[in-house]
Amino acid sequence: MPAKPHRQGLSAFSVSLIVLMTFCVSIAFAVHNAGMMKVDVDSHGPGGDDVKIVFPAFLAHIALSLVPTSVFEHIDDEALVWMPLVADVSKKLAEYPDFVLVEVTSRSENVQIVKKRGTLVIDVQSDDEDVNVTLPLSLVGRVVNKMNRARHDI
Repeated sequence: MPAKPHRQGLSAFSVSLIVLMTFCVSIAFAVHNAGMMKVDVDSHGPGGDDVKIVFPAFLAHIALSLVPTSVFEHIDDEALVWMPLVADVSKKLAEYPDFVLVEVTSRSENVQIVKKRGTLVIDVQSDDEDVNVTLPLSLVGRVVNKMNRARHDI
């Protein structure tokens, strides 16, 4: 019985598997690169609502690209003046090692804003609630840049 000829090349299944694996690795890289966003609110009183939202920041980057610049029409001109500075600071902060930006302590509240691994971590503890927000610095820069473009479009 003659031997079957050996097939050269990749099958459609192999190509599909390689494409799927490449897609999965690309998504994992995008999630890792963009970081995670977190909003966590714990109310202390009765009837208070607790909120916890954690999601990949790349979703916020995508959503931001879909937001029309007209959304920013109602931002106060006085606030818009500071946006270039905020953009520069957010870019420069990424270059520095982790540190505490702001720390305020009173009898009823503690507020701390920390630059930590490419993010701003905002912690507020008060008698009423605890709030924790984690925001990637790259997203801050993109929001500010979008606001600056809106200012020039208006």
